[in-house]
Amino acid sequence: MFLTISAMWVTSEVMLGILVRSTKNSRDQDKGTLKLLNIIIYTCVTVAVIVGIRGIGTIGASNSI
Repeated sequence: MFLTISAMWVTSEVMLGILVRSTKNSRDQDKGTLKLLNIIIYTCVTVAVIVGIRGIGTIGASNSI
């Protein structure tokens, strides 16, 4: 599961790098970047919480510190 989520993150970063290229008019092009970045972050956090609650991908570590 970790590898899947990591691959999704890397893919999203590559897609952002390809689709959103910096130019002289970068302000016009970057208007939607923050919105897209927030959607990706909130989606990843939601997936992580769901995975944690369901116990998917546990590593068997003890809960004691």
